[in-house]
Amino acid sequence: MGGLVPGRVFYRRTTSGVTPEGSKIHLFIDECSIEGFDSWTPGEQFVTIRYGDCETTITVRVIDDRPFEPGTISVENVKTEYEYGEDFYAEVYVYDDYGNPIQVDDFVVEGFDAWTPGEQVVTIIYNDYTAEFVVVVYEDETEEGINWRFDKETGELIIYGSGEIHDGYRPWTEYAEDIKMVTIRGNINSIGSGTFVRCTNLTVVNIEAPVSMIKTNTFQGCQKIRRIYLPDTINLIDINAFVSSIQLRRVYYRGTADEWDCVVRNDQRVQTAKVFYDYEGKPSIVEDIKDMTVMVKQTEYNIGEQLNLDIRGHIEDFGQIPLTIDECIVEGFDNQCPGEQCVTIRYGEHCYVITVMVMGEVEPDPEPDPEPDLKETVSIQNVKLEYKYGEDFYAEVYVCGADGNEYMVEDYVVEGFDSHKPGEQNVRVRYGDYFEIFTVWVNYPTVSPEDAPVVKVSTEKCLVGNTVDVVVSLSNNKGFANLGLEIEYDRALTLVSVTPNSTVGATFTMAQTLDVYPYNIGWNSILDTEYNGDLVTLTFEVPEDTQPGEYFVDVNFYRGRDGNYIDGISVNYDEDEMPLGLRYENGSVNVYDYIPGDINGDEVVDNKDGTAMLRYLAGWDLDEIVVDALDTDGDGTVTNKDGTRLLRYLAGWEVEIF
Repeated sequence: MGGLVPGRVFYRRTTSGVTPEGSKIHLFIDECSIEGFDSWTPGEQFVTIRYGDCETTITVRVIDDRPFEPGTISVENVKTEYEYGEDFYAEVYVYDDYGNPIQVDDFVVEGFDAWTPGEQVVTIIYNDYTAEFVVVVYEDETEEGINWRFDKETGELIIYGSGEIHDGYRPWTEYAEDIKMVTIRGNINSIGSGTFVRCTNLTVVNIEAPVSMIKTNTFQGCQKIRRIYLPDTINLIDINAFVSSIQLRRVYYRGTADEWDCVVRNDQRVQTAKVFYDYEGKPSIVEDIKDMTVMVKQTEYNIGEQLNLDIRGHIEDFGQIPLTIDECIVEGFDNQCPGEQCVTIRYGEHCYVITVMVMGEVEPDPEPDPEPDLKETVSIQNVKLEYKYGEDFYAEVYVCGADGNEYMVEDYVVEGFDSHKPGEQNVRVRYGDYFEIFTVWVNYPTVSPEDAPVVKVSTEKCLVGNTVDVVVSLSNNKGFANLGLEIEYDRALTLVSVTPNSTVGATFTMAQTLDVYPYNIGWNSILDTEYNGDLVTLTFEVPEDTQPGEYFVDVNFYRGRDGNYIDGISVNYDEDEMPLGLRYENGSVNVYDYIPGDINGDEVVDNKDGTAMLRYLAGWDLDEIVVDALDTDGDGTVTNKDGTRLLRYLAGWEVEIF
């Protein structure tokens, strides 16, 4: 017998047997018992063939002539030259037990950036296998102009090129409701007004290009933006740039805190967001959450009813954020199938399983009523589709007369339009039995910064182990009927008491317990309250183990129990229910392990400290002084200026010591 290739069946299809009469017959292998043969093990094998009480033994050899071992990985057809912005291409194969190549798609590519011209070392990873290749990305040949492409699968709009995105330029309008993330690359230097109007599902803005200016109303109508990533080249974020982005609470800045302080930030949403400095990561649509919690608000559902869940993700160094069901992958829920269902909610690598019950029986959809065909006699024209807050609806309705001429009529009916309700609205225009439906947009109300009332949090100093009072005040107020605020603060601080000012003149309410975070406070009155001054005092405790430094205390509008309140609409309005247009200024607690100016360490700043300061500046050798307390002007050095400042402070001058 010759050699066998691994995996091939025993090659003899028949064998021979002899009957008692002496005649020979053929037996099939399937009728016999085969022992000792393994076609997947190369080498010599002793094989026993049995039929009844008869057996025979033979020797065979299995030869391994496969081109690749099973499981071998091969990377082929790697493209090594790319145009600017072009996707990476390679083919990865895994060989099966028969030596056949099977192409796989779930390999990982590291080190490739289609937006960075030049030579790149790219690593392809599949399981434990890695391979490196050198590729080249060519320079962007666009001299002046804007290019873009939209990924329908991920929802990412990528814009690149050079120069300015001019006001109103938005050729991607047809994809507006499908855009979830905007990435701007290349050499674009400015983003014009209205560029991303009504991208209603946009959640992430990533600007990698050297943009210096974001103009007013750039992201109008983009209510779902949660985070933006800005380059260190940004100089101006104009007023109302993110006017509709009520969920914007995080800004990732690719520069330093000092550079951020130089940016002109006229937009209120950016002013009140938390800023993370020196960001170097790669943003994605999916939030980088550490864990996910799901609160089941409802376990029984009627046919056709949607899931009612409160989903929250935890962001490191920030806290919890709400997640919508649309952002998650929901498996196992069918609101048309009565009975108990096991539902899985996934977000990124996190998942949560719940059990719900769908009640009732499925009813057939009713036949729709036929719409009257009156288009030959009635026409609706010149419908205005975008409105200022409070602006009247406009359309022109014409009726064809018996003489064949069109006549404008004014007694038509408008249904579903509210000029004091910002956002998208479906409006029905009806004349007689004929109607048409139009989708319109009402813009959010705006208040100029110089006229806006200001809610401000004070900045205070405190020694470790002590308590400190932080004051929330209101200025430039012309009258409010509702004022709703929420306070976020560094969790290294402990909120121990909240004391309202009894002279405000409105009914005060606050969160049920002090451990509610963010902590919410509010005032309500029937008529406008024109109070200006201190609203409430927040008392924080600074634990003994707190490190010296600055700890934020931020103020913003109250977002409601479900996080869906709109500033100026749901809260913060006057007696006519017009928005206040509040501007928010955050504060902080500066924690010290010494008292500024207390040079001798006796916990009192007095003339003894002035004497110690003068002796130190004169070169005396002093024992047991607090060296950090010498720098009274906070410039990092101890000079005669510190002596002058301390003496002025002791003399009662209006100066601050650090």
